[in-house]
Amino acid sequence: MYSKENNTVMIHSRILKIRAYFVPMGSILSSMTRTILNRITTNSERSKNLPAGGI
Repeated sequence: MYSKENNTVMIHSRILKIRAYFVPMGSILSSMTRTILNRITTNSERSKNLPAGGI
């Protein structure tokens, strides 16, 4: 029982370490994806405002 709890604590500490390492990377990735999404949305809005040529 005690060894099992100890293992879970070890795993939790390892996960926390991994999270501490990956959080800055994740924030950078999220900001990048946000800028890309903003660009896509602005492009789609521009194309909506433009008159449709084929239709």
